[in-house]
Amino acid sequence: MNVREQQGFVLVSSVFLTLIMLLFAGFFSYFADIKYQRAIKSKQRAMDSLDLFATEQTVLYAFATNPVRRNGIVLGDGDSGEFIRLDGTPYQGFGSVVFQVNDYAGLVGLNSSNNYHLERLLTKFESSAIRRDGLLYALYDYTDADDEPMIGGKEAPAYRVAKLPPPSNSYLRSPVELEAVIGWEAWLKENSEFDRDWLSSNWRSRINLNTVPEELFLKVLDLPDRESERLLNRRRAKVFGNMEDVQQVLNFAAELNEDYFTFLPANEIRIRIYSKNRQRVNTSAIRFTPFRLSSAWEVNYRYQSEIDFEPGKPARVVAQNLFSR
Repeated sequence: MNVREQQGFVLVSSVFLTLIMLLFAGFFSYFADIKYQRAIKSKQRAMDSLDLFATEQTVLYAFATNPVRRNGIVLGDGDSGEFIRLDGTPYQGFGSVVFQVNDYAGLVGLNSSNNYHLERLLTKFESSAIRRDGLLYALYDYTDADDEPMIGGKEAPAYRVAKLPPPSNSYLRSPVELEAVIGWEAWLKENSEFDRDWLSSNWRSRINLNTVPEELFLKVLDLPDRESERLLNRRRAKVFGNMEDVQQVLNFAAELNEDYFTFLPANEIRIRIYSKNRQRVNTSAIRFTPFRLSSAWEVNYRYQSEIDFEPGKPARVVAQNLFSR
């Protein structure tokens, strides 16, 4: 091999080695970038998890240590304190976390034996009285203590035919269990505008008119839409103290049975907490037990699900001293 050939070989080898080194450098940079992006996402998930947990615990602490009003709690001293409403208004928690609190008495309970409000709600979505009755009686049979079917209802034999688990013959533990009742899962899929978040596992038949979510408020009252809007506008300005306050706003004497309405919150709330960075929402039902020595509250149920609603912009940042790092 002459000198020129040797120089050419060295040049080609150098170029080849340089290319290999560049390829290795490129691969290393690529995988390092992937690792870096994964580390950032992992850190973000960890921070979101911490913010979700911190927000929930802060909300519980706030509710356990501050006075409750007819439509929310006051954070701070007297009328000068900040306010958290109990109608599902979205508020900013830690970081990108949003929380919503609902008074259990402001939702339609599923465990009432004579469910006036659920019946009223169904009439807004289901035109067939036969199908409405079938849904209601199936629910009553599922939750009552006996195994005798009502007329139009469903007990264990019907569930065996449908190849479904038999009814619990006990109260629903959470609204999610409603899908286990014959007929309800299919009906809910057909009626996507029916918001399951309007429901609770409350056994009381009375609804707190001060804490009903605004969308639900217009549906549970047996009133013309215009009159319901008048009531809602009044509630935005001032809470209702009794049924007389309600009647004074209306243009006519409405037949609103006081047995089905209340103006005070229950000792149980539902908290929904979610992050704008994640597509999942944590839902918990909390019952406050101030007279227990071991704990100021207890969790009735807790579950995580996909966000099936459009996360709204928080109404405001509330109590910055509580929800800031």
